[in-house]
Amino acid sequence: MVDKDRKVKNDKKVKKGKKVKKVKTKLRFFKRKFRFIRKYKLLRYKLKEKDEELGYPDGIYQKVFKICCIHPIGVLAGVYYSSSVSTILATVLATMLSLSSINYWRNPLVSSIRRTIDMIVAFTAISYHIYLSLSTTNKILCLGLILLGAMMYPISLVINHCGYHQIGYIFHCLIHVFVMIGAIFTYRDYYNRKKNADLNS
Repeated sequence: MVDKDRKVKNDKKVKKGKKVKKVKTKLRFFKRKFRFIRKYKLLRYKLKEKDEELGYPDGIYQKVFKICCIHPIGVLAGVYYSSSVSTILATVLATMLSLSSINYWRNPLVSSIRRTIDMIVAFTAISYHIYLSLSTTNKILCLGLILLGAMMYPISLVINHCGYHQIGYIFHCLIHVFVMIGAIFTYRDYYNRKKNADLNS
């Protein structure tokens, strides 16, 4: 009986030891990940003299420029799903936004007329797309995504103001992604409704 009790106790100790080891290895893994995030992501970006004139530092703004190149996808979707004067106007604004964004982000000087034009076109285009999406049947996909994209802008400004440009540019890129996807769903919604109306008439 004594030997059996000892074996049971030893087995319990071994099991506890294995559990403790697993927990420790997991904690080490998360600590390493957290250190990596602190070292790479959450370090303030050291600005150079020329970076102060740019919307984002050199080496980062090129990534935003690449994201701007997805806008023609939204324009093509607008052309394909064009079903009324309102969606045609939205497609024209999306084309203007695509051109102004690409033109500005190829060399994003803060004190340039290109930035002013890009801001005006972006505000006008997004506002009009929000107006269109209010009349859609699926507001989560249409209005929700466009508003989510618009919300990314102030978030990116706050993060950049704190000096974390490596994270801020990601939120700025999400503006372009969410707004474009929301716009495509809006065009599609208008197109499907007109198609169904034509079939029923």
